[in-house]
Amino acid sequence: MVKLIAEFSKVEPRLKNKMKGKFQELLKSQKAKSMQLEVLRAVIGIYKNEPVDEVDIYGQALKVLIMDFVDHRDPNLRYLGIKLLSEAIDEKTKSIFSPKLF
Repeated sequence: MVKLIAEFSKVEPRLKNKMKGKFQELLKSQKAKSMQLEVLRAVIGIYKNEPVDEVDIYGQALKVLIMDFVDHRDPNLRYLGIKLLSEAIDEKTKSIFSPKLF
C-alpha cells in the first residue's frame, strides 16, 4: 500500500501533502522493521526534491533511518539502512545536517 501511494504521489502532487501526517504517524508508531523501511523509502522518494523549509518529514525520516537501521546491531538491518541512506544523501541533505555558518 505504501509503495502504491508513493507511485500515485508522482502523478498527483496534492497527495504528498495529504499523506504527510499519516507518514509521520507511521514513522513514530510502526514497530515492524519491514513496514518502517517501506515508509522510509516512500518518504525519501516523495519528499527528496521538496524545498528545504518543507522537509520536516524528510528530516524525521532520516533520523529514524539512522537511529533504527544504521545504528542497529543486526548486520542485515544495518546494510539496508546504509543502502537507503546512500540513496538519500544529496546536497540538500548535507545542507540540513551541516553546521550553519553565519
